[in-house]
Amino acid sequence: MTSKARVHELVLFYLGAATTVGCQENPRPRAASGGALEPTARATPTVDTTPAPTLMTDKSSRPIASAPPTATVAASAVPYAVPYAVPYAVPYAEGSIGDPCTSESHCAKGLFCERSFDGARFLPEPGRCVSEHPVYEGRPLTIDGVHCTAESHHTPGWLPARVAAGGAAHLESNDDATPPQPTAEELDVALIDEHQRASLAEGMRAAALEEHASVGAFARTICELLALGAPAWLVQQSNAALSDEIRHAAESFAWATALGSINVGPGPLPAAVAPLRSGPDAAAELLRDVFRGGCVGETLAAYRAIERSAASTTPGLRSFYAALGEDETRHAALAFETVRWLVAEHPSLAVIVAEEKQAFLAAASATDRATVEPLLALVDSSKLA
Repeated sequence: MTSKARVHELVLFYLGAATTVGCQENPRPRAASGGALEPTARATPTVDTTPAPTLMTDKSSRPIASAPPTATVAASAVPYAVPYAVPYAVPYAEGSIGDPCTSESHCAKGLFCERSFDGARFLPEPGRCVSEHPVYEGRPLTIDGVHCTAESHHTPGWLPARVAAGGAAHLESNDDATPPQPTAEELDVALIDEHQRASLAEGMRAAALEEHASVGAFARTICELLALGAPAWLVQQSNAALSDEIRHAAESFAWATALGSINVGPGPLPAAVAPLRSGPDAAAELLRDVFRGGCVGETLAAYRAIERSAASTTPGLRSFYAALGEDETRHAALAFETVRWLVAEHPSLAVIVAEEKQAFLAAASATDRATVEPLLALVDSSKLA
């Protein structure tokens, strides 16, 4: 099975495992049928050659999976769009195409701010105003179009207890009378070429900061869903995704610490308490955010993780990346559910779904289109209207 087929299979499974929440019918609580998007038992990934599930349609025109996946993966994840924080106040006027920017507010109406992105993170210099919406991966914390993360600090505050107490923390200590047992991450690092560790450590550090910022992103989404009258099942599943991000951040910091031989953690994140969206456009703004960072971003992140798992040469990293195939596909499925609920409550938002789909398909690479486009039928604007 290809990586794309595996992503499609998992997203459809997590959607199909839930009770039907049709956009033309009254949604009902997930608890009535065991709860949707519940984490499954996790195990080491296995090779699966079975075909991807065929799409069925229930009475609410909601695609579901005909069968569950035949393989599961271990828990953890690493995001791939890893931005640096940018100050809110930047002295730019509303720019035209090609003008510098750090957020969409610096570009004229109808234009977007495309940040410099090197395949692993957003660069600190300003971006440029463009006519098409840029496509990034993952669910970042976005404030006024700016993707925000904390700065990294040398602190064990976000390290798992096994690392902070008995693992990589000892690397800065001069007391070698009773050396602690190495952690699983350290055992895996020993198998990695020394020349590759520095770049891997930097990538993990940046990834951990993005996972940390995603905690704030989901917390803000939960508050905005509550303000819009979201049902309990949607709030519950969003909260479960927030818990995933806390775990992902801790595990990512553990890897960064093991790879770099120094404790790594996050500093303050002021953007987490920026004003929430409100007013008549709140639902539309939330929908755009969920579509871009969830339906598109989480799906692309899942694909990249499965690809990186297959390419990893050490057991720990292989399992670490493989986990994204489950966790991020579950988050992607939640994003599709959230979009469907928003349109069910606000039918006029179907137009925005169509706009976002068109923007993605116009700007995405051929690989990204092939990864995401088959799933966009889940939010077919013609059926949601």
